[in-house]
Amino acid sequence: MCIAGPVCRSKADIVLALDQSSSIVQQEWGGMVNWETEVLGFARRLAGAFPIHATQTQVGVLKFNQTAEIVFNLNRYGDGPSLVNAIGNIPIWGGDTNIAIALRTARDMFTQSHGSRSDVHKILILVTDGTANLEELNTIPEARRTKEAGIKIYTVGITHQVDQDQLSDIASRPDYFFYAANFGQLNRVLQDLIAQSCPGMERSVLLACRCLLNRLVAKEDIK
Repeated sequence: MCIAGPVCRSKADIVLALDQSSSIVQQEWGGMVNWETEVLGFARRLAGAFPIHATQTQVGVLKFNQTAEIVFNLNRYGDGPSLVNAIGNIPIWGGDTNIAIALRTARDMFTQSHGSRSDVHKILILVTDGTANLEELNTIPEARRTKEAGIKIYTVGITHQVDQDQLSDIASRPDYFFYAANFGQLNRVLQDLIAQSCPGMERSVLLACRCLLNRLVAKEDIK
């Protein structure tokens, strides 16, 4: 039985950091489908599992390669449909993988000037299919600074190209790192991620999170 009403009722500011390096769309992994269907689909379903409103959950997005680009800040979209639609239209540019700059940029997004609120849970979800090949030595120090700023970090690594030890170290706890052997496994990772993040905000709504997510995944499978 699904719980009726809003999902994950506690307020949260969530930033999604999406790797847009060239390896994501290599033909051997599936080409542009990986970005357009799997990565953006993952981000859309994640955003859809939360009640989006200025007084509830806000979601901001950045994408990174050798640099980092804020796609939109936390307070840009105040309703779920607009947010999900915007996520579905994010282009990919390719490039290298600089996780350190993604962490720095995300930390800056969790400030009042970028729409973040002082009285809510702050969650960063970083998704990558590779290993940092720029500013590698700065990666763990930037993760430490981000955690010290009161931001809870979840990491999602896709394919055997990722450094699982590094992503586990970046995450706030080892079990906040999630691994997908391929892009098609992101749906399963998403369910575990929601199950992990919901108790951190309000354990009683975990079932509601699972129920809504299952419906969202089912709708995507039908399309």
